[in-house]
Amino acid sequence: MVLKELHWFQSYNYAAVVPHSPGGGGLFLAWKKDIDLTVKHATNNYIDTRILFKGISFHATFVYGEPEVSKRLQVWNEISNLHSTNGGPWFLTGDFNEIIDNSEKSGCPGRAEGTFGAFRSFLSQNDLFDLKHSGSYLSWRGKRHTHLVLCRLDRALSNCDWADLFPACRSQYLKYEGSDHIPLLSLLDTSKKKGVKIFRFDRRLNDNMEIKKLVSSVWMRNENLSVEARLSLCRQAICKWCREFYENSQKGMEDIRNRLDVALSDLQPDEALIQKLNSDLLQLYKADEYFWKQRSRQLWLSLGDSNTGYFHAISKDGLPHYEEEQIENIISSFYADLFKSSEYLGNRIVHGAIQPCITSEQNEKLIAIPQEREITEATFSINGEKALGPDGFSASFFHANWEVVGPAVISEIQAFFSTGFLAPSINKTHVRLIPKVLGAKTVEEYMPIALCNIYYKIISKLISIRLKNVLGLKQICQKPIEWQFISDVLYRFGFHAIWINWIMQCITTVSYSYLINETVYGNVLPLRGIRQGDPLSPYVFILCGEVLSGLCREVGRKGLLQGIRVARGCPRINHLLFADDTMFFCLASQSNCEALQAVLTDYGKSSGQRINKNKLSITFSSKTPPAIKENAKSVLGITKEGGLGK
Repeated sequence: MVLKELHWFQSYNYAAVVPHSPGGGGLFLAWKKDIDLTVKHATNNYIDTRILFKGISFHATFVYGEPEVSKRLQVWNEISNLHSTNGGPWFLTGDFNEIIDNSEKSGCPGRAEGTFGAFRSFLSQNDLFDLKHSGSYLSWRGKRHTHLVLCRLDRALSNCDWADLFPACRSQYLKYEGSDHIPLLSLLDTSKKKGVKIFRFDRRLNDNMEIKKLVSSVWMRNENLSVEARLSLCRQAICKWCREFYENSQKGMEDIRNRLDVALSDLQPDEALIQKLNSDLLQLYKADEYFWKQRSRQLWLSLGDSNTGYFHAISKDGLPHYEEEQIENIISSFYADLFKSSEYLGNRIVHGAIQPCITSEQNEKLIAIPQEREITEATFSINGEKALGPDGFSASFFHANWEVVGPAVISEIQAFFSTGFLAPSINKTHVRLIPKVLGAKTVEEYMPIALCNIYYKIISKLISIRLKNVLGLKQICQKPIEWQFISDVLYRFGFHAIWINWIMQCITTVSYSYLINETVYGNVLPLRGIRQGDPLSPYVFILCGEVLSGLCREVGRKGLLQGIRVARGCPRINHLLFADDTMFFCLASQSNCEALQAVLTDYGKSSGQRINKNKLSITFSSKTPPAIKENAKSVLGITKEGGLGK
């Protein structure tokens, strides 16, 4: 029933205890999939867990106190036995269905002092104290005969060991809303600073006439401003509009919440008024949820704009680091080192592997200044739902407002192709790190996805569409290719110098910042490499891959890397490329293996790409003798055997 109601709950793990009777209550505990939580025990009265947070393991029990007074002592003893087994830091929260003394109730005669003994003993024996809290702590309301009773049934507790680990932890009692219990919110670390929020344009605003008028007014206010400056003004204006809309919406909800809280706390409640206020609040929530649904993590995830989990730790040299500043330093230093340029030795190798093949007619078409129609078509060919870059605008924003923003965008893009200069600020890139494996802990276990500004993507798209006519389409694997190698490859193919400059401007003006828990960190200025997420990158990768193919063809012509025939009379094949997978075919002889080793070494020297022998595997014919297998593996320096390999 809970899952049916909470349809957006797919990104959470959960544990449930079904009601023990048709009229009884059940338990439901939910947590994000990136939280390290293990359920140890679950009953009708509690779900007991072990949580690992920033390298700290603690015991957490989520409680539903026994409604029957005669059974409460048994439940307290069960929970006490749990901790005597687990030990260490302990946190408890939930509906305990019990109070400590008469100060925690209102609206009915006081209880005898002796009735509080079992719960007090439970707290005392286990060294449990209330967390510091704010808000009205009379958290439950109910009728007893004709009068209203208020009690503090809900609370958050911890022992001293837990309080020492989380000294800033606080609890907050919220307000009555639709339930007879007040929600209780506990925050482990209230001292944590929130990062600057990233602007993300809400795609639903594309159809909002107020926003359209706002964009038109701001964009046309000063026609001398650059596209980048106009986008900045639009961003500010849209943020202000959204904030005012949200504040007005929140004021309406806050007003009803306050009135509902007062009505529910009244010792002589007006049930008709409470029902109406609940209904009004529900409608406001639905309207608010519909409009702001795009803010939710689930939708961002479906749009490819979120990593699958927050960073809780990154390991370096075997040591885990938990604070965001430490994580940022590790990630930035890893990529700064990865993108450092190495000694370049590739010009001779490139010239030997590639023959010029771009004609003057092709070059003339490639370097022509793009016209209005071509730029417009390139813009509308970009998926409007793709993840957003640093400026926060999707392609759908440009699509929806093209009549207003188009002329300025077209003019500036034509200026780039005329001058050959691309401002680095346009080429700023956010990098989203996606875990390659479950429970990723090192930087190498995350795949970097580049999120480029749409304004830059239009330029890149124009170049890639033209290049597509020369190359055809193929996939890409991101590798730290040397920029000088890319330039040499383009020149050797015979591309015009103007065209090469356009491509190199797109590649070399980039800077990287990394998204860590929805906050932007770092500023890495690379000296090599291409981006996964840039429309231009697949074509650059294909061109550079031709050097590897050329080296293979050359040693094949010399008979040093013989390859195989798929049928009689067919030419021999000594290598196949598919996306980032490469297969080499040769005889298991020393001369063939030495030739292949030389090809890999020359390609690595020329491109700057690291040949990782741990990712290479070798497959032999079933008839290959063991001695020859070992010799071939020794020459190539490959230890893994079996599979198609790379």
